[in-house]
Amino acid sequence: MLGNHHVIFSPIERVIIILLVVAAFILGILGYFDYFDGVEDVTFSDVIYATLGLFVLEFEGQPSDKLPILLDIARWVAPISLVYAGIKTILALMGDRLDYIKLKCMRNHAVICGLNEYSLLTIKDLVAGGIKVIVIEAGKDSPFIGVAKEQGILVLFADATDKKNLERVNLRWASHLLVTTGDDSRNLEIAYQAFELHQAFPKYQHLKCVVDVDSNEFSAALYTQAIFNQDYENFSAQVLNYSKQAARLLVRDFGPDTVISLNKRLDKVLRILIIGNHPFVEDFILSFAAIGHYGLKEKLHISFFGDGVSARIKALIEKRPMLVNIVTITYADVAPSMLNNHHTAASIRQFSPDVIYLCAFNLKYTMVWVRALLDLQLDIPFLVAEFMNSLALEKFKTQLEDRMLSFIPLLSLSCESEQVFSVKQDRLAKAIHDNYVAKQVAAGDMPSNNASLVDWRMLPESLKDSNRSQADHLDIKLRLLEIEHLASGDDMQKILTDETVEKMANVEHSRWMAEKLLAGWQVTEGKKDAARRLSPDLVPWEELGEIEKQKDRDTVQVIPEVVALRESLK
Repeated sequence: MLGNHHVIFSPIERVIIILLVVAAFILGILGYFDYFDGVEDVTFSDVIYATLGLFVLEFEGQPSDKLPILLDIARWVAPISLVYAGIKTILALMGDRLDYIKLKCMRNHAVICGLNEYSLLTIKDLVAGGIKVIVIEAGKDSPFIGVAKEQGILVLFADATDKKNLERVNLRWASHLLVTTGDDSRNLEIAYQAFELHQAFPKYQHLKCVVDVDSNEFSAALYTQAIFNQDYENFSAQVLNYSKQAARLLVRDFGPDTVISLNKRLDKVLRILIIGNHPFVEDFILSFAAIGHYGLKEKLHISFFGDGVSARIKALIEKRPMLVNIVTITYADVAPSMLNNHHTAASIRQFSPDVIYLCAFNLKYTMVWVRALLDLQLDIPFLVAEFMNSLALEKFKTQLEDRMLSFIPLLSLSCESEQVFSVKQDRLAKAIHDNYVAKQVAAGDMPSNNASLVDWRMLPESLKDSNRSQADHLDIKLRLLEIEHLASGDDMQKILTDETVEKMANVEHSRWMAEKLLAGWQVTEGKKDAARRLSPDLVPWEELGEIEKQKDRDTVQVIPEVVALRESLK
């Protein structure tokens, strides 16, 4: 590994070499005793000396002589074992130099700054996709180094905030950069070093930089920074929060609309029960509020059961006061050991959830709570979010047979390279944005009046996120339209009648309004003011002006084109 002493021999190689040397030595002694049989004045010391000579290709005897079989074997095994050990040693001593030569030849590779459980999964996915990976890791005691080595990954033990180390890993010709050191400030520093490196040399290849940020507040602050405000010719940067990523995927791909039919219950309240103590639950609730819009007349009702829930929900509402205007939230402090308590069971039955999500922090609680829920014998679909890769959990799952139970490999899905670098999502989001710009310009709108009417590359990250959320909601719309499989363009146009377009436009407006309210926007009777986060359009669909309604209809009517584009990306 770069920056570290190479291990010359693996444990198995050491054993094999020692056995070969010992075997050659013993065979040589026995063979020479046989060879010198009857020769006077040959001592034991002479036999030992002659045997040692075999290792350096010095044979004590005549080539024409008929050799004992043991000596013949020894004179080949001895030098071969020595030569192999020598070559391995030379290669190990030259290892760093060879690794640097490999780096200089790398193109379109990925650079990962920081080894952890998340980045390791992304690395495996990149390698599986045929992309070469180089890791910069500050500490040599990371428990993930061994696994990375098994993947054939080059690891440079160095400080990634030093621009020289970014140059050493040939970042100028890399296509991907994932910065996830575990420190938000260090991550931002590395991103800026990469940005400056690329700005100094415009001919460098375009680099997609993803910066892992744990704090939602810090993420929002970064959206005002220059490198996140637009895409440059050879550099683009995006903020990643693994918790928000997991929450978004769970609502988008495993929401209640995937397990129950919502079109038959438009007048009923959709009740979702979340049980667990995982830190991501707050982001899960926010994702439901942001993209969990299904055309229902009543607000989504989310109930949260878990240890210390009251304080967590109160803190969440304090940060996002408009949340309660979008969804109804109730909660109950329930210790893990009390889940199968009669009182808790009664509370679950009283809430009468349509779907249950289990989000436990560790393996123990996952297993305990799954068993407790099964014991309640509720005829309700419940989905278990997996936040760990565990053999014990896999064994546990094989013992369960319940048609209402599903396990979601959320950790693995969230760390897929395609998700981390927003590959398909950004292409869809860009298509949605381009359509919006074309429609608005055709309608007479101007960039001077609407700051969103710019090329995708110049669009601020906050507005890119808005288009990504709209792309995420595509599958929800398709399920509400009851399109289970890809239909042809003509078939989809038949489904998009005036009635369904109006219904989906209403749903889209609801999603958009929730997104704005969660971001701190407020309704105004005056003109839109993006700087002050004021908009006159934050009103129910029925009160919306016809021009704004048409924007939502346009979003729905372009669904066939967006679906076709997504299919072309597969």
